[in-house]
Amino acid sequence: MSILRTIIIFAVDFALFLFGLYLNNGDRGNIWTIIAAVGAIPGALSVVYIIMYIRVPGMKREEYETIREHTKGLRVLYELYFTSYEKNMFVDATIICGDYVTCYTSTHPSQQDLAFMEKHIRKHVLQDGYKVTVKIFDNLKNFLERADQLAEKRESFEKGRDDKVEAVLMAISL
Repeated sequence: MSILRTIIIFAVDFALFLFGLYLNNGDRGNIWTIIAAVGAIPGALSVVYIIMYIRVPGMKREEYETIREHTKGLRVLYELYFTSYEKNMFVDATIICGDYVTCYTSTHPSQQDLAFMEKHIRKHVLQDGYKVTVKIFDNLKNFLERADQLAEKRESFEKGRDDKVEAVLMAISL
């Protein structure tokens, strides 16, 4: 679906460019060229998503099912690719519950990479005015234990901000 969308976007852009050339007797200096150039931005973003989709393997089905069993009633985001200037990290699952953002990655990064990405996520959420505790697990068993703890206590956490924290996480990930 993403490939088809990308092809359509670039086809429309190219058609607009050719339409402008036709109307202006081959002169590229027209408004249609500008519209086509600006219209290429969503196509370029779509190409980035396709490259990332090909580059990063998806989550294993068995892990997804196991995590889903332990996170009933919790807000969970799957398959986020967090990006920063220094490092990037694929996160299989992210739980947002009150003051806690708990992630699981199956890529087994170094402890320094985990600490860096935890700090990166915390910093961006704090910039939007929400203080959270961020923990990224690279061990599924430990992540599931934490998910069970959050599920037991979820009623005591403030719910209204989960949407806003989710929006920040979606903004800093692909």
